Amino acid sequence: MIFQMSALRDLEKQLRGRAKQSAKKSPDSWTLPLYLKSEKEIIAPFSSECVDGHAVINEKIMDYLEARADCAPIGSKIIIEVSMREMSAKTFAALEALVKKELEEKIIKLVRREKRGMVISVLFGLAGLLVLSLVHVSPIAARYVFHELFVVMSWVFIWSSCESFFFDRPRARMKRMKLVRLRLAEWTAKKSAG
Repeated sequence: MIFQMSALRDLEKQLRGRAKQSAKKSPDSWTLPLYLKSEKEIIAPFSSECVDGHAVINEKIMDYLEARADCAPIGSKIIIEVSMREMSAKTFAALEALVKKELEEKIIKLVRREKRGMVISVLFGLAGLLVLSLVHVSPIAARYVFHELFVVMSWVFIWSSCESFFFDRPRARMKRMKLVRLRLAEWTAKKSAG
């Protein structure tokens, strides 16, 4: 048992050393490969068949880009490298425009959600304080059962307010920053063989 613990400590030291070395060598850019078989993979099912800016981007592409962006080092610029066997400049430009349009819409939704969350957080906090003050003012709250009910209700409102402010808001902000990094990403085309 002691041998296993010391082996785990040694392994942990090695991994920390590698992490420090890779952090020092952190590249200025990080390439995110996107492999597509054909132009039909770009457009979402039941959307317009032409790639002219009016179509809707396939959600699988967006999910892939968002998932892979989580792996990018924080300080590096993201480069999205698109590979498709036969890709015209028009198709590449349309793909880039569709992805950027979708990212902009998601960013706007997240900003609205953050603002709405702040308002709800403040309102719940005020509601909790109001209910807590009713405990001391209201003659109905003088009874033990109602007193406890008002105290529990006030703490629920106050906890909901704190949860929204301290936990939900930072999560939404991190997701928004990831989407902004993807939106500012550089796009390159690469013809795939085969």
